[in-house]
Amino acid sequence: MADYLVARGVAPAHVLQEPLARTTLANVVLGGALAARHGLQRVWLVSDDFHLWRALRLYERVWGRAPAAWLASGERGSVYLRLREKAVFALQTGALHLAGVAPGNWRAHLAFVSAATQPTQPMP
Repeated sequence: MADYLVARGVAPAHVLQEPLARTTLANVVLGGALAARHGLQRVWLVSDDFHLWRALRLYERVWGRAPAAWLASGERGSVYLRLREKAVFALQTGALHLAGVAPGNWRAHLAFVSAATQPTQPMP
């Protein structure tokens, strides 16, 4: 997505990329924390068309507000991908609810994401 923005005239210095996340939820949590560390008050969310719906909903859940703006890349994806986003969102928010992670509490979301990404020990 960084290349997409730069190709459309956004200065590379104005684009922050969160490099660690392996899931959309982790990207929303870690990306927002990265923006906060840089003192940014306004965050733009950029994603593929089919994925933007879920990314926006997760951003609102984690940060308690919508991003300042959002931009879709134009990649609509297949019907399968668009439907998959709704199912994955339901699973993610269900897991967060069961874990007691309240909407708008980004620190609790960070703890959830961190715990979910820790390497597991092999079974004896």
